[in-house]
Amino acid sequence: MLPAVSVAAVKKLEAVGGHSKKDLTKPILQHNGFIYKPFQGVSSGGGQRMRGELEAEFYIKVQSSGHPLGVLLPRFYGVQELDDGEKYLVLEDLTAGFTEACVLDLKMGRRSYDENASPEKVEKERAKYPPQEVVGFRFCGMRVFQPATRRVVESSREWCLSLQPNQIPDALERFFFDGRAVRHDLVRSVLAQVGAVAKCLEERDMAHVRRVAAHRVRRRLCVAQRRRSPD
Repeated sequence: MLPAVSVAAVKKLEAVGGHSKKDLTKPILQHNGFIYKPFQGVSSGGGQRMRGELEAEFYIKVQSSGHPLGVLLPRFYGVQELDDGEKYLVLEDLTAGFTEACVLDLKMGRRSYDENASPEKVEKERAKYPPQEVVGFRFCGMRVFQPATRRVVESSREWCLSLQPNQIPDALERFFFDGRAVRHDLVRSVLAQVGAVAKCLEERDMAHVRRVAAHRVRRRLCVAQRRRSPD
């Protein structure tokens, strides 16, 4: 059973990407190793079911089936109604225990709308970042702590949406830059993990889960790794 939580006792998550910049009436919350994500309603661009229901069902299906993708996702603890009368998806906080967590938010997939989206919704989403249909993903936000300089570097939404396909390897390198050099050892580690995601999706019947995007991220990381790898 999830512990009782008062909204007054939790803090707003300092997220990167879309959730940190939008004027949300219900922010994502963070407390004691848990993330409380507002239960989203039916998309204004189409669809009949609440997005919160679909998201909860996805986590439950992956975790209950023993799918290997489960170990690569934050643990899902269920849906909880807090004392503000709102429902939240309760997830594991993957940044818990870190004093200066580095976070990169990528929107995976060549499209960011579902098959039930209206033509207006499709056009709106496609216009956000046209190169996404070629690249297979897009940057939404990034926060990097550089230990060599003790600086925290954040990217803006405008910077993310201005990136052209040929600039993406450099953009990925920014995430691995420690203030003095690019951490190629970490690039190799992330390459292995992204490769594990792609392999997992290939071997299971989950073609709808952004497997092409995982391959594209891996290829871009390979390019970033090759361009400045030490001899």
